[in-house]
Amino acid sequence: MQKGGEYRLWIPSDLAYGEASPSEQVPSGSLLIFDVTLLDFISAEQMEELRQQMQAQGVPGGPPPAS
Repeated sequence: MQKGGEYRLWIPSDLAYGEASPSEQVPSGSLLIFDVTLLDFISAEQMEELRQQMQAQGVPGGPPPAS
């Protein structure tokens, strides 16, 4: 992926919500399609700092730990 690149991500229902619809706007068994523009990157160190900040604030679903 490149900075400024545009991508279309297709997520099949079995990897998304499956039969458990989150709302009326997303029917069960839906294929999810996202158009994404990659604006910028951050370093692994910046990612780890954000993860720690979110964890300290008790934010659920924060970014994954740096590998």
